[in-house]
This record gives sequence, C-alpha cells and structure tokens, in this order.
Amino acid sequence: MNARENAAYVKGLVEGMQLNTETNEGKAIKALCDLCEKMAEELDALKEDVDTAFDYLDELDEDLGAAEEILYDLDEDDYCCDDDCDCCCDDDDYEEDEDEEDEEDEEDAEFYCAICPHCGGKVYFDDTMDPEEVFCPKCHKCIVEDEDEDDEEK
Repeated sequence: MNARENAAYVKGLVEGMQLNTETNEGKAIKALCDLCEKMAEELDALKEDVDTAFDYLDELDEDLGAAEEILYDLDEDDYCCDDDCDCCCDDDDYEEDEDEEDEEDEEDAEFYCAICPHCGGKVYFDDTMDPEEVFCPKCHKCIVEDEDEDDEEK
C-alpha cells in the first residue's frame, strides 16, 4: 500500500469506530487522520516531481554524452590513464600512431601572437612569415615599426 491508501485505511478504521468527535480525544484522532491524508497527498506530489526530475536528468545526461562525442570526437584510445595501465598503451598500433603524431607535430609551423603598436590589436602569424611583412587586420599597418620612420617623427 502507498501512503495515500494507508491514510484512507486509517481514516476508515476511525470512522468505523464511530468515535465521538466532540471529545478531546475524538478531535485529536480526527485531526491526525486529516493530517495523514494531507501528508499522503504531498508525498504523492513530491514523488511525481522527483520522478520527473530524474527523467529530465537522464535526458540531459544522454544529450551531454552525445555532445561530448561530437565535440571531442573521442575514441577509446583517447582514454589512456598512465604508463602502468593495461589499456591501449600496450598495443603496438597505439605506439605507431603516437610516433606518427610526433612526426606531424615536428613538421607543423610555430605560431606567434603580437600586439600591434598602432592600434593594440592582436596579430597572429607563423614562423614562415617575415614579421616585417605582417600587417594588422584592424588598422592594416605593419606590426614592425620602421626605425627610420621613428627617427623622422622625433
């Protein structure tokens, strides 16, 4: 039996006893039966709310898992814990893939960030570019100030 059914059963027992509700004891018992009935209703409402919240949390968890898979594009190989683990670290294929990634990283250019001396904007460029030929995307001026121009302005 749930709480509501128990409250109804107790209320039925009290009514079957035909207690005099004019006496102090009768009033107290009737008030307790009403209280049990109200508490049972509140418990049912809370149980519904909790069930709804759990359903909503399950949906959020599934959506978050799907978003993580899309965002991070995670494979099982990406979950390496440490050197002493028994997972993918011991696989020869994993070590070969890691070596290939290291070689690719070495071939990649290094990127730099500079602050434009004219407008203060950030300018990104790689090591294949001559800094004297890098122009700010905001003010379109060269990020390297020419020393001759500085001397002329003074």
